Amino acid sequence: MVKSHCSKENDMTITGTVRNGAIVPDEPHSWPEGSRVTVSLETDEWPEFDVSDLPPDHPMAPYDRDTEVALVLEAIAGLERGEPTIPLRQAFEDLSRKHGLGPMPAE
Repeated sequence: MVKSHCSKENDMTITGTVRNGAIVPDEPHSWPEGSRVTVSLETDEWPEFDVSDLPPDHPMAPYDRDTEVALVLEAIAGLERGEPTIPLRQAFEDLSRKHGLGPMPAE
């Protein structure tokens, strides 16, 4: 289900189907570009999902201590070799851009 919160007076609810990762509405709609929506899944059954198939750096990947320790040790070794680093704020901005989180707040 997709809900639009265009304004308090004209809240609308539409139904649709997920196809190739996109929500396809059952009926045409004419919401203004940039309208904010809330999406909820109408089912009590969740699809089969095997987290072991995810790459180790995926946020939903299972925790693997050995992998995490190896990543930290490699990062430390890189620092010891004098490999360049980036400021923390730049790292956060890069992650925010990569994942569509919007701009970082001003200091």
